[in-house]
Amino acid sequence: MEITPYKHHCEGSFLPRSLSPQTKTTGSIAEARKYFEESMPEGAEKSGHWEVISMPVTYNKQRVPSITEVYKSLVESEVHLRGWNFPHFDKDTKTNFSHGRQSHTDFMHHTEAHRAYQSGLFVWRGQYWENSDNFTKQHGKSLSFVNVIYTVTEFLLFLKRYYERIAPDASIRFSIGMTDIKERALEATDWNSIPFTGNYTAKDSSLEIDREYSVPELRATAEEIAIM
Repeated sequence: MEITPYKHHCEGSFLPRSLSPQTKTTGSIAEARKYFEESMPEGAEKSGHWEVISMPVTYNKQRVPSITEVYKSLVESEVHLRGWNFPHFDKDTKTNFSHGRQSHTDFMHHTEAHRAYQSGLFVWRGQYWENSDNFTKQHGKSLSFVNVIYTVTEFLLFLKRYYERIAPDASIRFSIGMTDIKERALEATDWNSIPFTGNYTAKDSSLEIDREYSVPELRATAEEIAIM
């Protein structure tokens, strides 16, 4: 039996439904995606990847007073659960841009990039670790369910820490998306994981999950939200 373990889905490159009305931010999201396409390896756009977009509900272009403060808040909000920080800052590519801070990296199975804006908008994209040659040789086109849990938890912990610093009283909209998931199996690939007894395979090509929480809600329940 095939099931899809996802709540929402969309076709192709997505713009979060709950975020799209904010036209000022939509332009910044498009700029971030252009940066990703220009800085990540050729072909990365078509490979399976995660994308995270988050922002305060109320737009304020200068919410964070300086780019230095954006970077400071990013560093203070980093998540280290597995020996690789989220978001990752590449020492050779981390730079300022006109309205914030950015970085991209391509190292082993880590291919990712992010942009953080003074408005509070944060956009991140990263290829699945499971795209690596070593993983696909062993497991085919699949995703580790343990890695999926860790990854989403890292997203939510970072968002909690980041917005506690830059928008402590705001409500936050965020979207988590995945591409190239059709017929990609969800498997127990860790040797000490409990094996699945069924065939967990996605039927849709991509997914999008949109949520809105106040920062106090994120502060209190980020871990619980991550597993919903």
